Amino acid sequence: SRRKHLFSRDRLKLFLKQHCEPHDGVIKAKATSIEKYNLAERNFSYFFPDEPPTFIFSPASRRRGRPPKRASASLVSN
Repeated sequence: SRRKHLFSRDRLKLFLKQHCEPHDGVIKAKATSIEKYNLAERNFSYFFPDEPPTFIFSPASRRRGRPPKRASASLVSN
């Protein structure tokens, strides 16, 4: 059996249902949750106090052994 405090799909669904709602296709925090947890007074660095991560750029590579996909002849209009 798993420990209770682990992140799971069910816990995420419950969080979204209780604290979030859709607005114009975007999921946003409910006003009641923002007020209850004083989220309007907090900023990003309050929740993530460490330095932001640095990501190394790596160019996209083509898959080995496969030529790039091309449009089929039936899809090309004359």
